Amino acid sequence: MSGDSISIPAVRIGPVATEAASGAKTVAAIWFFVIAMVMVAAAGNASNGTADQHAPMQMVVGMLFWVLIFASIAVRYLRAARRATAAVARASADPSSQWFLSGKMIVGVDASGAPNPGVTFKLSRKLRTMLLAVPAATVVEKR
Repeated sequence: MSGDSISIPAVRIGPVATEAASGAKTVAAIWFFVIAMVMVAAAGNASNGTADQHAPMQMVVGMLFWVLIFASIAVRYLRAARRATAAVARASADPSSQWFLSGKMIVGVDASGAPNPGVTFKLSRKLRTMLLAVPAATVVEKR
């Protein structure tokens, strides 16, 4: 990797990637809820007997436009969750795997040294701080 990347041991990837996947799944669920509410509103508007100023087809196209926009956002977060989950699986299966922190991205590297996009995911500021924090020390008594 380039000079501005920080090497991260595989044992540190699991907790951070699990937290990133959980957060991405939560955001995706919120967007799917918004989609459901838009669809309920569209169904309620369609069953409304009053004459609207817009033609019914324009309302359908408008609602479909927003549903597609919201669905694309939700799918993006689901892809991020899937990548973070794949990173957890790879880091736990192969403790000798190479990982780098490059900016806000965790990059998994394959055996040839090439980045693997299937396990590369973005970190929040909180998770980046958590990843770079000094591990907890343990007290060892000498006898």
